[in-house]
Amino acid sequence: MRELLLFSQSDAVVKQWEKLEENRVVVRSVEELQKRLDPSRVQIVLYDKDSLHYLADDMAQKIFAVVKSYLFILTGSPSFPEGLELLKLRISGYGNSYMHPGNLKVALDVIEQGQMWLYPEFMQRLIVDVTQKEEQHRASHDIRFDMLTDKEHEVADLVARGMSNKEVASHMGITERTVKAHLSNIYMKLEIGDRLTLALMMQK
Repeated sequence: MRELLLFSQSDAVVKQWEKLEENRVVVRSVEELQKRLDPSRVQIVLYDKDSLHYLADDMAQKIFAVVKSYLFILTGSPSFPEGLELLKLRISGYGNSYMHPGNLKVALDVIEQGQMWLYPEFMQRLIVDVTQKEEQHRASHDIRFDMLTDKEHEVADLVARGMSNKEVASHMGITERTVKAHLSNIYMKLEIGDRLTLALMMQK
């Protein structure tokens, strides 16, 4: 059976969390939390960020050092920027301290399975941001390739297939010197410096 460590100094938050009919312990200090962490049990730390102000990286590492422990950070006003920063600490969940007990239980079940739980609006924003960045990257990639001439495109394609300058020259009926000139122009236009990077870009 999992154990919930309710890490908060707010009676109102603890009262909200205690609506869960689960095995739980209220923890008021970092020292007490460290004593409660047990590597032989599945424990989920519900961390009240509002009353404890901040989450230090070393605190997170101490929790993660315990084999079966998970860190679920909750706050009265969750935000996308804050969530992104907290994700760097490898947390297992982020949400609203006062979410409905039923929703909280669902989140805990997801976390216990070793998966990450984030509130729906955060997930939607994250998906939109990732999609937009991918589209921007793709657009930038396409624009740079549009700058290449037909001959440069052909050289880039042959180089990406693994051909040497000599092989490219023979295939195209031009000199190696011309191939090198084309490659110099390609590298400059694509803002890269080597054949491997070119090959990787051609594969995208």
